[in-house]
Amino acid sequence: MGGLFLCALRFVVSVFVVLMCGATGAVAQSQGDSDLLELQVSLPQGYVGSRDSLISVVSQASGVVVAYSSRAVPPGRVTVHHGSHSLGSLLGVIFSRYNVRYVCHSQGGVRKVVVAADHLRLRHVSGFCRDALTGEVLIGAHVADTLLLRATAANEYGFFSLATATGLATLRASFVGYVPVSRTINLNSDTTIVFNLTPRLMLQAVDVSADRAEASEADAMGVTTFDTDEVSRMPGLMGSVDLGRALQQTPGVKSGSEGFGGMSVRGGSQDQNNILLDDAPLFNANHALGFFSAFNSDAISNASLIKSGFPARYGGRISSVLDIKTKDGNMDHFEGNANMGLMASSLLLQGPIKKEKASFLFSARRTYFDLFSNLIQFSSDNHYSYLFYDFHAKANWQISSSDRIRISYFQSLDRLTDDSGVSDTEMHYGDSQTRYLSAGDENDIHWGTHLVSLRWNHIFGSKVFSNLTAWYSRYQFSNSQREESLVGRGDVVGNEYRNGIHDAGVRADVSIFPGRALVNAVRLGLWYDFKAYEPVVDISMAEAADSSSSARSYVRSRARISRHEVHGYIEDHVRWGAFWAAAGIHFTMMSRDDDSPYLVGEPRLLAGYELTKSLSLKAGYSLTTQNAYQMRMLSVATPSDFWLPVPRSSGPQRAHQVSVEVKWKISPHLTLQVEAYNKKMQRIMTYKSASTYELVSKMDWESLGASGEGYARGVEFFLHSRKGRLCGWLGYSLSKSRVTYPLINGGKKFRADNDCLHSIQLFSSFSIKPNVDISLSWTYGSGAPLTLPTQRYTLPGSNIVFNVEPKRNALTLPAEHQLNLGANIHFGKGRAGSCFSFGIYNVYARQNPMFVYWKAGSDSESRPSYSLKKFSLIGFPCPYVKYSINF
Repeated sequence: MGGLFLCALRFVVSVFVVLMCGATGAVAQSQGDSDLLELQVSLPQGYVGSRDSLISVVSQASGVVVAYSSRAVPPGRVTVHHGSHSLGSLLGVIFSRYNVRYVCHSQGGVRKVVVAADHLRLRHVSGFCRDALTGEVLIGAHVADTLLLRATAANEYGFFSLATATGLATLRASFVGYVPVSRTINLNSDTTIVFNLTPRLMLQAVDVSADRAEASEADAMGVTTFDTDEVSRMPGLMGSVDLGRALQQTPGVKSGSEGFGGMSVRGGSQDQNNILLDDAPLFNANHALGFFSAFNSDAISNASLIKSGFPARYGGRISSVLDIKTKDGNMDHFEGNANMGLMASSLLLQGPIKKEKASFLFSARRTYFDLFSNLIQFSSDNHYSYLFYDFHAKANWQISSSDRIRISYFQSLDRLTDDSGVSDTEMHYGDSQTRYLSAGDENDIHWGTHLVSLRWNHIFGSKVFSNLTAWYSRYQFSNSQREESLVGRGDVVGNEYRNGIHDAGVRADVSIFPGRALVNAVRLGLWYDFKAYEPVVDISMAEAADSSSSARSYVRSRARISRHEVHGYIEDHVRWGAFWAAAGIHFTMMSRDDDSPYLVGEPRLLAGYELTKSLSLKAGYSLTTQNAYQMRMLSVATPSDFWLPVPRSSGPQRAHQVSVEVKWKISPHLTLQVEAYNKKMQRIMTYKSASTYELVSKMDWESLGASGEGYARGVEFFLHSRKGRLCGWLGYSLSKSRVTYPLINGGKKFRADNDCLHSIQLFSSFSIKPNVDISLSWTYGSGAPLTLPTQRYTLPGSNIVFNVEPKRNALTLPAEHQLNLGANIHFGKGRAGSCFSFGIYNVYARQNPMFVYWKAGSDSESRPSYSLKKFSLIGFPCPYVKYSINF
C-alpha cells in the first residue's frame, strides 16, 4: 500500500509542478537547474535490462533523484553501450516513446529531475499481411507492438492499421499455421509495412496455432471459424470435403431433414441466414437437396459463421451471417489441386497473370451420377439422371500500393431429369374415362445460382481503408414436363413451373483508424440493393385434333415484384485496458407498392472484459430485421421454395437477441466457450398450407403466408482443440424454440419447425503417424417436429387431392444420430504431395428419416387402410475412397 501511495503521490506532484510551470507541448523541456540534464553519467560496463532498473542505475551513478510515473515507462528491455552519457540522453532512452517534460531543481543538496508524462506520441503503422509463397492476404492476422503491448487484427482484405508510439518499435505479425515475423523500425512518421509470413507445414496439414483465435475472435462473440485443414480431415458422404456440413456440426446449428438441406441457426429458418460470397448475397448454397454445399472448399480462404453479437455492417437477415471469402490466386507461381472421388471430382488452378501484380483462380467441381445412371439404364425405356456442378473464376489485380481490384464469378447448377418411354394409362376426367397412350414423357427439374461481384480496395494514407463493391446475384428454379401422346386427347401436352429472384446492388464501406487512446476503429458504409422477386407459374398446353388441322391453347401466369432497399451503418470499436466495446447502428429503408417506404433502425452493442489472460466475459444485444422470406411448396424446405417480400400489412421480420459468453483458454490450443442466448422474433413468416394447387391458381401471394411471433433460447458449450496429435471439437446445445401464428393452429403456441431440445456434435482427428491420421464424427439431435395430414379429399371433377392437416408440428420424429469414420494417408510434401482418403459414412446404418408418409393398403373387407412409413435416403453404411493431388 505504501508503494502504491508513493507512486500516486509522485504522479500528482509531477502534474502539479508541470501545470504551475506552464509547460507547453515540447517533446522534452527542462526548467530550473537545466544543467542537470548535461551531467555526464559513467557506465563502464554498459547496461542491458529493463527500463525501470536503468532508472535506478542512473540515479545511483549520478546522485540525481528521478521522480516519474510508472505509466510513462514502457515495458521491455533496453541496451546502453559502455562509456559516458549525459543524463538527458539516458532519460531519453527510457522515456523515448512518450511526451514527457523534465523539471530540474536542486534544494538542500538534493538534485532532482521530475518527469511529467503527457501521453504517447502516436504514429500509424499500416499495411498488409500476406502469404510469402502465394501473395494471398491473411484475414485476421495478428499485428502487435511487443514493447507497448498494443495489437490489432487484419481486416477481411488483409489490411491493418496500428497506432503506436514514436521511436524504436518492434512489431510482430502472426497467423495460424505460419511462422511469426518480427521487424524493428524507427517510427518518426506514419509508416507502411507488408508482412510476408511463411507457412509452417506439417506434411500436408497446417500446423494450427492459437494466434488466430486471439486475433480475430478476441473482440467478437458467437463466431465460428474453421481451418480448411480441419474440414479436409472430416469424413463425409462419398468423401466430399464440405464446409457447409462442417458448420452444421457445431452448437446452435441444425441441418434440415436428411436429404432436405439448409441450415437453421438457433431456431430460425434457412431463409433467415445471410450468406455472403465475396461480399455478394447468395440465395442458395446447397447441392443434392442439401447433402452438399455449393462451395468448393479448396477455393475458400476464410469463412465465419456469426450467430450473435452482429456487427452493424451486416444487415438483411435475422438469424445468422455466413461470410465467405475466396482465395485471390497465387501471384508468384502456378499451382493446382485435383480431387477424385466416387461421386464427384474437383479441380483448382491458380497462378500469376503478371508476377506480384495480377493473378487468377479457377475452381470447378462436377458429379458423375448422370454418367453412371446412363450406363446402367442403357437398355431401358425409362431414364433417370441427376448431376450437379459448380465453378468459380476470379481475377485479382494490384494496380498500385494503394489500389486493388478483384472480380469473381460463381455458378452452381443441379439438374434432375426423367425420360420415360411408351406407356399405356387411363386418365379420368369427371365421369369419363380415356385411354391414353404416351410415346414419351420428359420431366426436367433444375435449379441454380449465378453470381458476379466486383470489388475495389483503396487506401487513403495510413488511417483510412475503403472498399467499393458492385454485384449481381440470381437464383432460379424450373420444373418442366413434356408428353407426346399417340392416342387420346392430344398430340403434345407440356407445362412448366419456375420461380426465381434477382438481386443487384452497389456498396461503399470505409474503415477509419483515428489512433486515439480509446477509439481503435470506426467503420461506416452505405449501399443500394434492388431485388426482383419472380414467384412465377407458367402453364402451357398444345393439342392437335387431326393431321389437317390443329387447335392450340396456351395459358401463362406471371408475377414480378420489385423492391428497392437502402442500407447504412456506423460502428465504433473502443478498448480501454482489459475492457472493450463495439457499438453501432444499422439503418434500412425499403420501398413498398404504395410508394411509402419504411425506415428501420437496428442498434447493436457488444462488450467484453478480460478477467485474466485466459478467461474473458462477453455480452451483447442486437436488433436485426429482414425484408424477404421463402414460401414453401411442401411441408419441408426444397429448392422449389420461392422468395417473396414481406407483406405490406406486417412489415419486416424482427429479432431481438441478448447473449452472454464465457471463454476459457485452457491451454494455448484448447478453448472452452459457453454461451447463453435469448432471441425474441416478431412478424416472422410461414406458409398457411402446402397445397401446390392453391399456389398455381392463386396470384395473391400475400394471402398465402401467415405472420406471427416466437422465441428461441438456449445454452451452448463448445470445446475446441486446434493443434496436436488429437484435435477436433465437442459441442452440446440445450435449446427451445416456439412460435405463434394467429391464423395457424387456432392461434396457440407450437414448436418451431427447427426446434431441437438436445444436440451433440463430436469431431476428432488423431495422427497415428506424421503422414497418417484417422477421424470420426458423431452427431445426435432430438426428434424434429412433424405435421402429418389426417384426412384427404379429391376436388370433384379433377385429380387434385387436398390434405387436411391437424395441429401444426404436433408430432415428433425419432431422434437423429449418425457415426462416420475416415482415414487419410499423405504422400510426399509441399506442392507435389498427394493424399489417399477412405472411410465409411453412417457406420451403424442409422435410418434417419428423409420424410414420413401414409402408405395405402386394404383390410379384410377390401376397404382402404393406411400405415405410417418413413423413408431414409442413406440408411445403410456407405463406403468412400478419394484421391487428392497437388501440382
